Order: sequence, then C-alpha cells, then structure tokens
Amino acid sequence: MPADRSYYSTRLGPLTITSTVPVTHTYDVYLDVNAGVDIVSNEVFWVFQSIDPATGAPPSDPLVGFLPPNVMGTEGQGFATYAVRPRSTAKTGDVIDALATIVFDQNDPLDTPPYLNTLDAGDPSSSMDLMPAEIVGTEAVLTWNLADEVGGSGVKDVDIYVSADSGPFELWQASVPLTATVFTGEPGHTYGFFTVASDNAGNREGLKAGAAATTRLYLTGEAARVEILAEPVLLEANGGSTSTITATVWDGLDAPMAGYTVNWGTTLGTLSTLSAATDANGRVTVTLTSGTTPGVATVTASAAAVLGPVVATTAVTMEQAIAGLAPANDSPTRLGMPTTLTATLGAGSNVTYVWSFGDGATGSGRVASHTYPAVGVYMAVVTATNSISSLSATTVVTVAEHVGLGDVNDDDLADSTDALIILSADVGLDTSQFCPLYCGDVNGDGVVDSTDALLVLSYDVGIPVPFPVRTGACPSSITPPPGCSP
Repeated sequence: MPADRSYYSTRLGPLTITSTVPVTHTYDVYLDVNAGVDIVSNEVFWVFQSIDPATGAPPSDPLVGFLPPNVMGTEGQGFATYAVRPRSTAKTGDVIDALATIVFDQNDPLDTPPYLNTLDAGDPSSSMDLMPAEIVGTEAVLTWNLADEVGGSGVKDVDIYVSADSGPFELWQASVPLTATVFTGEPGHTYGFFTVASDNAGNREGLKAGAAATTRLYLTGEAARVEILAEPVLLEANGGSTSTITATVWDGLDAPMAGYTVNWGTTLGTLSTLSAATDANGRVTVTLTSGTTPGVATVTASAAAVLGPVVATTAVTMEQAIAGLAPANDSPTRLGMPTTLTATLGAGSNVTYVWSFGDGATGSGRVASHTYPAVGVYMAVVTATNSISSLSATTVVTVAEHVGLGDVNDDDLADSTDALIILSADVGLDTSQFCPLYCGDVNGDGVVDSTDALLVLSYDVGIPVPFPVRTGACPSSITPPPGCSP
C-alpha cells in the first residue's frame, strides 16, 4: 500500500491461472485488491476479489479464482505482509501482539495463532579497559565490557575503531562477537581505540567522541621514526648548487638516538656520503649537490630496525636557468587576421610564458595568437619565467592593410599571371578589378610598371630578387597606373 494512505484500491491482471482440479486447465481472472488501516481499532485489512473478465463479476464457478485449490503443497495458499513502528513512548519489554482472521467467500472465519513481538527500545553500551601508556613490541591486547538494559535483546557484537598518532578514527574490525582481541601496529606510533556495540534487535551504540583507550608501541634500542629536512628545497641544475639534508632518528619513546647509522640515497644529483652515524642529538647531515639535469630529487634516509628499515624521504627540485630566449612571429599580417607568436629557448625547465603584444593586450603560452586592431609596427615582448630565473625578449610585428608583395590578384601566389596584370596596367589596359594594385609596387618606388612585372616573373622562375615577393607588406600608397583609370 502506498505510504501515508489509510485506504488503497487497485485492479491487477488479467492473471493467467493454471489449475489441476478437476483436470489441468488455465483461465484468466482480474484481481481487485482493497486494503486499508483503521487507526482507531488498530486493524489492517486486505480484501482480494477474483473477477471474471467476461462478465466483470465474481466467477460463478467455485473452482475459479486467483488462488487455485490447495491440493499440491502450498499452491492454494496466500499471504500478506506488513510492518509497524513502535510508538515513541514504547519501552524495552513492551509487547506488540497480532492476530489475523481469514475469511474465504461465505465460509466461517479462520483465526491464526497470536504472534508476539517484545520490544528492545534502548541502545547497548560498551566500555574499553584502560591500557598501559607504553607497550614494548608491536602487539596490544584490547579488552572491553558490554551491557544492555534489563529485558533487552542482549549485545550481539562490537565494531572497533582505531586512530594513529591523533589522526582520524577508522573502522579496524567489524562485528566482533568477543570481548577481547589483539591489535598489531608499528613501533614508534601512538594508537587510540573505542568500541561501538550492537544488540540482537539491531540497536547500535553511538560513535564515541574520542579514544577510550590509548597506548604507544615501541622497541627498546631500535629506531622507530626518522625525520628528514632539506634546506633549501630548490636548486639550480648547474652541477654545483647544494642543499643541506638533515635526518633525525628517534626511538619508540621519542628520544633521539645517538650513534645510529643512517643510509642515504637520491634519485637525482649526488650526496656527500651514503652512510653516516647520528650525533648526540640523534642528527646526521649530508650535502646534496645538483647535477645538470632538471627534475625532482627524492632523497631517502633509512635507519635499520628489527622489523625492517625505518625510512623517510624529502624532495628537492632542481631547475635549469632560462637562457637563449628567442621570440618570432609570422608577420607581416594582413589587418584583421591573427598573428602567431612563438617563443623558443636554448635552456630552461618548468617555464611559463607571458606576452605583451605591444598594443596593450597580453597573452600566455609558448605559442600565442593575437589579432591587432590597426595597421602598424608593434614591439611584442615575451617574458619566460621559472622558479629560479626570468628572461625577456622582443619581436617586431608588422600589420599591413595589404600583404603579399607581387600578388595583385590575391590568390596567395606571385607568378606570371600577376606579372601580366602589372604589365597590362602599365600600358593602360583596363585592370580596374585589381586596382589600386598596391601589391604591384614590388620595388617600392611608388609606381606600378614593367620593372615590377619583371621582378615578379624573375621570382616565379626562381631567379633571386632583392625584395620579399609574396610575403612582404605592400605599400599603403602609390601612383595609380594607367590601367586603374582607363
């Protein structure tokens, strides 16, 4: 029945039923279901009525229905389930009892045996026994006490939570049915514990605010902890920069250990020694010298112990200084088209690039694209930076109204066709569709004539010419050739 409803009605089907009485056969029925709750009398009812699809009325044949005759096993039996919640005022030991009455058609009522449910309304509790402040070894025995209120269902099990060195608590063991267990940890660490009990009715004790028992594990005369520190943590990868690496060795009671051998290793650069003993303060120092390869050096300090070496690591970054910054661009660029600017380096690691395009705008990245707002010459500055150096350089960007010297028909070529157009304009033939022919003034003398046509033809056949044919910016003003005003 849907939630928050006191009455519900629906029709199911048609349902196909197979019966073996009097012979095996099948038939279809609808099933009308009416259910409700009487909150005054605390009664729940279900009414199941078979309906003949042909007549819309109950079947006339007593052997036809949604439950076949109960001949074989439980084929003729049905059931209904429900769930109730105790009132908020219910107490442990209160009883919820139930009795059902079943009526088939016009037959006498059939009463089921009463069913009793005894409530357990309270949570169980657990308390851990105190532990020694320090324990020699790697194992700690945990014990605890359990209780449930009088008349309750009894404690079923506990969940055990553990915290290492005042860190967050995590579930260590779940559903432990005992009152003692053994915890195995690492020497040199402090562990806190608490238990959460559950009873047989599903009630669960709340999480504890902190540790109910605490202890520290340690081994006598053994290294339990190594701390490592690098200063500085950033070096230039020049083969000579150095960092001082200090390791401190502690025993399980946090006392420094003198005369303890520490073994060293690094993934990059070189160390002044690979093995050294601690001083009276439990410290030992080595020097890390950078190489010429940039990267991150992982430096390791290791102290031997019965249960295996105690290891600590630190990182030192080795950067290559920036050198040989060389910006370039693909101008001259036609107004309205983007200019691509590119920065290259001779050396440098982990470099970021910032561009000042020369028109007040900025950008970033080794390769940047920018569209300039007006014709002109711009000084674009790129600054390359990493954690140890910074370098700037300039590239000149030219933006022109027309680009492509010698390409008068704007097909991105400078060939015999362009030369013929220039010659035609020079002799007065109508070339107005290509005018004003700014890109026809190849030699920049202010006029478009046969000399310019000869330069384009020479370029087209591979003869070197002293002008940037096809790639250069075109003059912004010329004397119009005769063909532009026939």
